[in-house]
Amino acid sequence: MEMLKSLIPAAGGALPCPAAEEMAKAARQIDRDAASIAASLAIINGGQFRVDINHVAGYVLVVRQS
Repeated sequence: MEMLKSLIPAAGGALPCPAAEEMAKAARQIDRDAASIAASLAIINGGQFRVDINHVAGYVLVVRQS
């Protein structure tokens, strides 16, 4: 998430380059997809699910909260 924070400027700020804008857009899509998976798992299995995304390590974790 730290990498993502460095890519997304503060409110009103400009992105440094088109590649960074594309990367930020892709990261937001990953966030939406992971949230959708967590919501679907909650519907199917009950309970609540937590999403942990690490863009540096390259993993997405969706796990049931205890």
